[in-house]
Amino acid sequence: MIAIAKNRRVLWTASLIIIVLVTIFRFLSLRSEVPETWLRDNAIPLESVVPVEDDSDLAALEELVGDARVVTLGEATHGTAEFQSIKDRMIRYLVQHMGFNVIAFEEPTINTLPVNDIIQTGEGDLPPSMMNMFVWWNTQEVLDLLTWMQTTNQTNDMSLTFTGFDIPQANPDGSVGAVLTYLQEAQSDSLAEVENLYTCFRSGTEVPFVVSYQTRSETEQDACLADLIAVRDLLVAEETDLVHSSSDSEYAVMLQIADGLIDSEPIIRLSPQTIEMIDDDELSELSQLRDDAMAANVMRMLENDPNARVIVWGHNLHTGEFRDINVPFGFTQLPMERSMGAMLVDELGEDNVVTIGFSYGEGSFLAIDLNPESETSNNLATLSTPDLPDTSYETLFANIEGNPAFLLDLSNATPLEGPRPLRTNIGGGFDTSIETGFTVDVSLPQVFDTLIHVHETRPIDVLLELPG
Repeated sequence: MIAIAKNRRVLWTASLIIIVLVTIFRFLSLRSEVPETWLRDNAIPLESVVPVEDDSDLAALEELVGDARVVTLGEATHGTAEFQSIKDRMIRYLVQHMGFNVIAFEEPTINTLPVNDIIQTGEGDLPPSMMNMFVWWNTQEVLDLLTWMQTTNQTNDMSLTFTGFDIPQANPDGSVGAVLTYLQEAQSDSLAEVENLYTCFRSGTEVPFVVSYQTRSETEQDACLADLIAVRDLLVAEETDLVHSSSDSEYAVMLQIADGLIDSEPIIRLSPQTIEMIDDDELSELSQLRDDAMAANVMRMLENDPNARVIVWGHNLHTGEFRDINVPFGFTQLPMERSMGAMLVDELGEDNVVTIGFSYGEGSFLAIDLNPESETSNNLATLSTPDLPDTSYETLFANIEGNPAFLLDLSNATPLEGPRPLRTNIGGGFDTSIETGFTVDVSLPQVFDTLIHVHETRPIDVLLELPG
């Protein structure tokens, strides 16, 4: 009996070892599956990087997006034409086939109002209305999208909204003025009180507002923040009368602008007059405050309209699901706790948010040249990055040839797990003297649900006349 028991234990132990080894082997097999082979089997070719009549190559979006209320469309740089034109294609598909109806840019809400007015009414000239927006959106590629939105609203009995989810970071005068004008047109009894409350948050001098605001004491700044909150409370208290005098949508926009002013106060309080005047911890806090505020704005859009399905247009580092990473900034590393995309996932759930990132292989982009030794230093210029590490995702993606771009569903992309370098740290500016500060080490399937990769790129086609 003892011998039988020992044999059983031996057999049981051997069986357990075999099961563990098979499990490990299967896991390692999946992990060690040649990424190039996995990519060839799973990459969905995109036939065009610009809008075309045949959109069947984007059909995978229907399963990838499902019933999600938010789709975020990122970009590895702000100044890449193909990112903008492919996003235009994707937006048209999401609108026409899936019922998305709000397109929100990484832009302060106030700057998008003139554009949305034209899109809604069909009256007016779009290019002049775009001039208050960031130069990155003053492009032929974005104009093509906005023109399509305007035409769609007028010819297809649809109501597409164009808005912004960013907040004013330097001068709040435009946002303050919009709220006051709204109250004046609505003949609000609170106009005089709101005008008085907003006095502390208007420039009123030739000195830049950020400079003048930071000369105030902390007590004065705290009192001003309380005044901004008091304005918001007045708008909420008058909701019924204000909606009656305007509309649900106008009221919601003004409430969002008032909330944005509250969110911008800590940022303006902390913002440096020059980058040398702020330490790394403050810069990291400033960046986190901005992502917090942008996520809050997107949430307000959804709360204000239960039927809203929102497409969020911004940088990869905002729109992706980044958590507890160090983002290269110049010659230092800035910790990021949660990106806007991660916050939206946490608030709405994974089924309600789909994050789509963008990467590229070779080419150039438009950005402010931050290299102090460059001839184009501190000016917009056509730039490119140094060579990428051999271990980068982009180097791996170069093996998938045959089409200008491809789409990847990352939901089961185990062979693409990292960390690997990903070129995603180029925003409005780029320092060409820095060898490695433009990549972030990430595990791609953890930060995006889907990825669009473009093999060759060119700079955006800016509509504004640039200096030099």
